[in-house]
Amino acid sequence: MPSRGIPQSFWLIFVFGLLAAGIISLAGFAIDKADRKDANVALAGAEAAVLAQLDSGRITLADLDPTDPVRVRLEEEGAEVPEEEQPPAEEEQPPAELQPGDADRGQQVFFQNGCSACHGDTGQGGIGPTLALTSLTVEQVLQQYRSPRGFMPAFGPDAVSDQEVADVRAWLQTLPLPDTIVPGEGTP
Repeated sequence: MPSRGIPQSFWLIFVFGLLAAGIISLAGFAIDKADRKDANVALAGAEAAVLAQLDSGRITLADLDPTDPVRVRLEEEGAEVPEEEQPPAEEEQPPAELQPGDADRGQQVFFQNGCSACHGDTGQGGIGPTLALTSLTVEQVLQQYRSPRGFMPAFGPDAVSDQEVADVRAWLQTLPLPDTIVPGEGTP
């Protein structure tokens, strides 16, 4: 008795299965590519913020971590890292009594110092955490300005006064809480 071979319906199912697997693979590739693009956009924004701070003179290459990709790239392009100067030892002075923060002035300081590049125009967060309605005290915000965590540049008292920091915090307290919170210390 002759062999009938594999039924035609099997081949149809097999071909459609291969097509479906190919389509699913392409969709997964497109989703992965989009995720990488989003990460690259965020990194480009962070790099732009760091470059703006470098251009303004608020920070120098020496202020960046030696492994920071921006610093590494600029050093490879021939930029020189200035020697870090050790400031003379000063006695710790208690912070001067601050006046209540001026929200209008705080908004000006926030934008003048490029804070919106990482924290958004309304403190909603982005590269940096959400700052609108921050739960940090003025003293904690001052600490973050002077000795920041993460990749935020430090702002010494010569760049932003204690009163200006209090003003920025006062403005942040007037902002509405966004729908999506970017986590970080002090987020509401």
